[in-house]
Amino acid sequence: MLQPKLKICHIITSVEVGGAEKLLFDLFSKNNPRAHSLSLITVVKGGRLAEKFKQFLYPLFVHQKKMRLGLLIFWQIYRQLKKIKPDIVHTHLFAADFWGIIAAWLARVPVIISTEHNTNQNIEEFEKPFRRWLKIIVFQKCHKIIAISQGVRNYLITELKVPAKKIVLIYNGVNDQQYRAGPAIKKIQRIGIFGRLCPQKGQLDALNALLLVSQKLQIDFYGDGPDLIQLRQKAQQISQHQIFFHSVVSPEMVSEKMRAVDLVLIPSRWEGLSLVAIEAGLCARSIVATDIPGLNEVVINQKTGWLVPPRNPAALAQMIDFLLQHTELANSYGQAARTRALQIFALNDMIKKYCTLYADLTNK
Repeated sequence: MLQPKLKICHIITSVEVGGAEKLLFDLFSKNNPRAHSLSLITVVKGGRLAEKFKQFLYPLFVHQKKMRLGLLIFWQIYRQLKKIKPDIVHTHLFAADFWGIIAAWLARVPVIISTEHNTNQNIEEFEKPFRRWLKIIVFQKCHKIIAISQGVRNYLITELKVPAKKIVLIYNGVNDQQYRAGPAIKKIQRIGIFGRLCPQKGQLDALNALLLVSQKLQIDFYGDGPDLIQLRQKAQQISQHQIFFHSVVSPEMVSEKMRAVDLVLIPSRWEGLSLVAIEAGLCARSIVATDIPGLNEVVINQKTGWLVPPRNPAALAQMIDFLLQHTELANSYGQAARTRALQIFALNDMIKKYCTLYADLTNK
């Protein structure tokens, strides 16, 4: 006799382009429709990935939260959950955690889980205690919290007081079939910097580092974000390099762009887990990254890349200068990064772990 499908409703803040959204997209694209019936609710808005989610033909409910308190959103999500009757509600990001978890609890959803994607250092100082307090409260209603890295797990325990036994560590995975190794580099001439242009990603630190590198290089930024104008203005002050800014690259093109550069720079100030580092590893590119939780779980210093202190342009520049003289070592570490990415961050492994968790929590 066939077991009934598990009904899983994912709730997320929006479906813009980001790490949490990519994880969710992968869970939908790799879903086994004979085992899981999915639905998706967004809390604040839709986003650039909304049309892609529609292609899966699962129910999609897009909300536009206009008021800060959002009492209407509670009611709307609650009504939808009562209608869907999911076995599991799985939330992602702060707005979905707060409004989604409470609505799911009031709707008596049997299992409530959340994936914590970051350490939330971007929150304004005046707002941190309030958000922290809300997270602590709503996470008490969850059966499990998934941490995407050991760094996020530590954050959950120390900052949000989540009991260790309630946390499940599942690294994000990347589809290795979309990424193949690039050719060995003969000389480092071109640097790629991938990601949203915002303070978290540390692109201004990278530009300040490049001021200290005298050898002429081409630097390509791939991404959009609120810091674009500021970064363009800063780049104009750096005459010794050619610096270009490119709009958001589709996931299908990231591999091509990464294989075209000689070195991938990841100057982040904080991360949950760096997908860019995993992708660069799969492309067998040399990586220089900052030594921060989450990121230093992907890049192993002097084995699969190089780590420097965050917010330290001088250290970043020194490492770039070192690699300009050690191309053979850069190639060797790039190959090691690919091997590690294939072993630790495989998409299929991530999917299996989520499916196992769903089954364990529902005994199905």
